[in-house]
Amino acid sequence: MGIWRRWTASQRRPSSPIEIDRKVIRFRRLVEKHGEVLDLFGDLKDKQSGEYILDRQYIEARLDLVYEAVRRILYDMHVVSDADSAEGYDQLDRLRSVSEKILRDASRAPDQQSGSPEEDELDWETLALQALFQDLTRVPVYGPGALCRTETEPAPPESLTEWAGWGHVKAAQWIAEHLPRVSPPPFTNLRVEETECVRVQVFVLGGVRETGDTLRQCLAREPSGHTAPSSLLPLRTILEGLCNRTDGNRPTRLCTEKGTKQKAGGDVTQLQIYTGDDFLLLRLPPFLPLRLFWCSLSLQPNENLIYLYGAPFPSLFGQGPLAPFSSEKEPFPSYRCGIAGRWMYWASHFSWAQGEERVRMLGHALAQGMTAGGSGATQKEVNERLQEGIAGFLKQTAMPQREA
Repeated sequence: MGIWRRWTASQRRPSSPIEIDRKVIRFRRLVEKHGEVLDLFGDLKDKQSGEYILDRQYIEARLDLVYEAVRRILYDMHVVSDADSAEGYDQLDRLRSVSEKILRDASRAPDQQSGSPEEDELDWETLALQALFQDLTRVPVYGPGALCRTETEPAPPESLTEWAGWGHVKAAQWIAEHLPRVSPPPFTNLRVEETECVRVQVFVLGGVRETGDTLRQCLAREPSGHTAPSSLLPLRTILEGLCNRTDGNRPTRLCTEKGTKQKAGGDVTQLQIYTGDDFLLLRLPPFLPLRLFWCSLSLQPNENLIYLYGAPFPSLFGQGPLAPFSSEKEPFPSYRCGIAGRWMYWASHFSWAQGEERVRMLGHALAQGMTAGGSGATQKEVNERLQEGIAGFLKQTAMPQREA
């Protein structure tokens, strides 16, 4: 079968909560590793100017780093999605052999003239790096509406950049589609008092399980009597956003719901919050352009990360393709990546205050949708308002205008 076949999830359920912890942490590492790959590509791009003194050892070391990082992404993807195949590894070996040939050919013919005055002034190491970067990051030429294609239509990966994105997309798809099936029962179910159309499920992971009483007080937005552990701060932040609206209307009221009762007929929008040590993973319904939101917040900037994964949405992306690799001009590293009809965005190394602001903004966007129309709102009206809120959040935070 082709590499773009639909992956069949394993039918076995985890034997313990450790299994879901393992998958989520693997996904976290995959996201971080993909960010490292983009950082490496950014460094290679900067070094092509001819203003740096390069040698073969530097280029080989960078190739080792980037290929090992992408191999790690594929490995973590297979762990997350319970895949039995070793798909992708042979293709990485083939691409590595092409990169090595480019480097060998460039080193054997340093005196060849290209005919371009700019290139004639560059040494062979810089020219080799330019050729390698072009090969590593090349992508198929997509026509109009590329982002709107179904997931069975995208072209197969042709470069290292695309293989990294392919592995990332497969892992993110699995998390977005199958995480609730393998999760243990939620720690609690919250409902919005104003409507019967929305439920918020909270799952606890890792060391957060040891703070049950504090977690309950946090969810009830009650003072705990002592400083809350840092592991709960991302959860506190998004709850503040959910419950404190910015549009002038009364605050959203969340209350604990006993059991797992849902609206008659099961017609209810579920938001799942997974909270772990210093991080939070939010899983959103398929009809929204944002499917996964990850935040890792810390007082140490190097530990901060905001990550989003989503599906195409016409009002956000129009009909053109999203750039596969783009570094945005922000006060901290920020990247957008589009592949296989999906998009990803992540930013890192920002301050705690910058991270809190974005998490609260997402909470505000969700709150405006959850309470739309009050108790008389239909499911369709609530879902439409949620779409509007998420689209506004993305436009303000993570999806600036594409470069021409």
